[in-house]
Amino acid sequence: MSSDERKIAPVHLISYLTQKLLLTAIYDKWQEVTVTEASRRLEVSKMSMSRCFDEIEYLNIDVIRMKGKSRVVCVSKDRKILWEQMNEVLWIKK
Repeated sequence: MSSDERKIAPVHLISYLTQKLLLTAIYDKWQEVTVTEASRRLEVSKMSMSRCFDEIEYLNIDVIRMKGKSRVVCVSKDRKILWEQMNEVLWIKK
C-alpha cells in the first residue's frame, strides 16, 4: 500500500445513509459532487458522508471518481448498470 492509499474497512451491505446517497445521486443525476457538497445536500456531517464514499468504493459501485485529490460522485448516463451493481448490496427485501 502506497502512502497515498487509504485503508477502507470491509463492508458487506451498505448502510441506510449510503443507500440514500446513491438513490439521490441517481435520481438527481449528480455530476462531480464532492464529499462536502454531498453532506450539505443530504444534511449530514462530512465524516458520515466520507464513510458513505468509503463504503461505495469498497463495494466497487462505479460512481466514485477522482477530481484532483478529491473523490466525487459522478452518475453515468446508463443508470441501469449502476442499479445492477447496487442491487446485490441493498437492504431491500427481494
